[in-house]
Amino acid sequence: MEASKNLLILRDNIVEFCNSRGEILAFCGRISKNLRCKSNPAQRLPVQRQPVQNLVSEINPPKFPKTKTFLEDIIRANYELKWNTTYSENEVGTDFIKRYGWFDLIGPNGPFYMRGTRIMIGYWGANLEY
Repeated sequence: MEASKNLLILRDNIVEFCNSRGEILAFCGRISKNLRCKSNPAQRLPVQRQPVQNLVSEINPPKFPKTKTFLEDIIRANYELKWNTTYSENEVGTDFIKRYGWFDLIGPNGPFYMRGTRIMIGYWGANLEY
């Protein structure tokens, strides 16, 4: 299974960032630049969209110059990612559930896999306390 151009760009930029940071390298070591898209048939199933995905496209990357590239990459790949929520609406409320989410980029539920490594990226809406 081939990864989309959007997913490959997001993967490459995140891997390059992680491999350029001493504290990340000390924590988990170098991340391979040659990670392939998982060929697991379950990964090909349509994913359930999450309310947070509607907010992701509203992110204003220039407001965050240090992460501008990642944010633009996430916006482009938004609907190709499997967004998750960990909590129930009863635990955190409707507003929280609608304005937060996370996805695996590299890991068991992400499009890419590397043994012993997991990269998850989360989104919390404006003024959302975690």
